[in-house]
Amino acid sequence: MNANPKSEAERLEILNQVVLSYASRGYALSYKDEQAVTAVIKKKASINNTLHIILSLVTCGFWLMIWLIMALLNMNKEKVITINVGTDGRVKEYRN
Repeated sequence: MNANPKSEAERLEILNQVVLSYASRGYALSYKDEQAVTAVIKKKASINNTLHIILSLVTCGFWLMIWLIMALLNMNKEKVITINVGTDGRVKEYRN
């Protein structure tokens, strides 16, 4: 079925490039399995503080309560992405 299968070294290079791309956007490598050519990367969920400061100023501080609630709800959340490179070199990403 695979017309052009990639070697394990080529697949690992593709995986490393994808992980580096995510690292430049603030993700950190959590787990890497070179046998399965798979990696798990994580990033802490964030809040747009600039927007909330502006909304707090416009609403004379009323928005501070909403901002606090959102900050508390997002405190322990993480964005997790599992990346796998298939034998054909295609990158598959699974987000939760």
